[in-house]
Amino acid sequence: MPANRAAGPRRGKDGSCGERWRASSSGSEVVARLRRCPGDPLQVHPAGEPDHRSDHQLDRAEEEQPCPRVAGGLGEEQHAADHEPQRHQDVVDDAEHLVALPDDELLVPDGERQRSVVRGRSHAVVGTPSTGRPHAGKGEHVHTTPQRRIGTGDAVVLGIGSMLGAGVFAVFGPAAAVAGTALLPALAVAGAVAVANAMSSAWLAARHPESGGAYVYGRRRLGETWGFLAGWAFVTGKTASCAAMALTLGSYAWPDHARAVAAAAVVAMVAVNLRGVTRTALATRVLVGCTLAVLTAVVVAAFSRPAVAAPLQGWTDAGPLAVLQAAGLLFFAFAGYARIATLGEEVRDPARTIPRAIPLALGLVLVVYAVVAVAALRAAGPDALAASAAPLATAAGDGTAPLVRIGGAVASAGVLLALVAGMGRTVLAMARDRELPGALAAVHPRFAVPHRAELAVGAVVLLLVVTAAPVTAIGLSGFAVLLYYAVANAAALTLHRDRPWRRALSGFGLLGCVVLATLLPRVSVLAGAVVLAAGTAVRALVRAGRVRRGGTCTGDDRTDPVGR
Repeated sequence: MPANRAAGPRRGKDGSCGERWRASSSGSEVVARLRRCPGDPLQVHPAGEPDHRSDHQLDRAEEEQPCPRVAGGLGEEQHAADHEPQRHQDVVDDAEHLVALPDDELLVPDGERQRSVVRGRSHAVVGTPSTGRPHAGKGEHVHTTPQRRIGTGDAVVLGIGSMLGAGVFAVFGPAAAVAGTALLPALAVAGAVAVANAMSSAWLAARHPESGGAYVYGRRRLGETWGFLAGWAFVTGKTASCAAMALTLGSYAWPDHARAVAAAAVVAMVAVNLRGVTRTALATRVLVGCTLAVLTAVVVAAFSRPAVAAPLQGWTDAGPLAVLQAAGLLFFAFAGYARIATLGEEVRDPARTIPRAIPLALGLVLVVYAVVAVAALRAAGPDALAASAAPLATAAGDGTAPLVRIGGAVASAGVLLALVAGMGRTVLAMARDRELPGALAAVHPRFAVPHRAELAVGAVVLLLVVTAAPVTAIGLSGFAVLLYYAVANAAALTLHRDRPWRRALSGFGLLGCVVLATLLPRVSVLAGAVVLAAGTAVRALVRAGRVRRGGTCTGDDRTDPVGR
């Protein structure tokens, strides 16, 4: 087993709670995932004998092991008090002990201080051997490992919230133009591929509990090149999603000047993000509630109108290729389903909860989309939906259209804000991993945002908004995201050599992603191929420049957050 894969639980000499540690490739540094009582001093352990148990087995073993502070005589009441959540504990300014902590630092001794990174959704902890207490600068926060509080129901709600967004307001028009009344079979195909992708992501997240998604999984299990391909596909897909959401906002808010409104929205969202403002959890819940209310209004209004078409008849006339192309476009509306798989450190019994929650959330969203599709086809027909820039407003009719337009614009604005913030951090992570130019790794000293990365993303999104049709942006997003999940499925195939049904599901996901991606509109496929080739060329130039300067062209096993 390579050194950077060796893992095993260790205990400090003081009887502190156990650590799971990984030796770095050099063997001289340690990456630790800390499980410690508040007040226990941090320890740095040398590399030892590897433990060949899986990550899930180690998680269960650590959870079942009592804290030695209790075993040593500390009262249960005091121990419970010590373990109160301290995820955002403010501490006083202590410049002497402050250590700058980029997200990709390893746990290494630093004189009288020590630095650590808790991988995944856990965060940095700084302490000194003398006190063991965390220290941070003024305005800084100390984060400890999050508690496992999320059950199956909560995970399902979070998954629905991640999927049920503005995509449904945009995607039925392009899909109806391709498949006609065969929207329901296309939805079923897109949902089936999404389930396979999400399950593969869940299994990989259980084995590699780190942020980064397929970017990390590809690097770990297939090689750095595949990891880069996944990361760059993610950047491409989400950038196209930003353009699609901006164009959707413009189409619903002011159809006659959709591009101007879309461009203004992009500038506004980038400016807001540069100030460090992001979409909060409360805002997300409000947006999901508004989206459900608007979709309900669409369904009620559509079924109140005289039927124009029979949505459940004649769909066999579309042909299998048209159904598959429409499924690739509809895949855009399912974006976000893998969010559940990233919550492994906050979910109770993640090995059981995540595989249950993902198909439940996807199934419920699929039902919502199917009902909306039937209502829209019945009220407007496929031709009217295909010709409309705001298909759900067309389906709702004149009486309800203003409400639907407002709802579509608000939902699109919320999704656009979240996408721009996530994209900037993705580019930052790849720049830190030396996959993109290092200039993009800069973080604003005042607002603590990756300002250069967000400006670069904003410029590309503006270019797409000005030049691309909505269907092209949706198709480009679908092509890139399907390629991203193809890498995830390929990585998952290396996990379960002794579980044929899991390998079969990952194989189905891989095949489905490749087929749907290649059958998307030709202009989207060509644009995606050009962008991926350009990214690969930029990466080669960046790495060649590092070699000429005497650096290294290989990765350093760092995995900054991607796709948060």
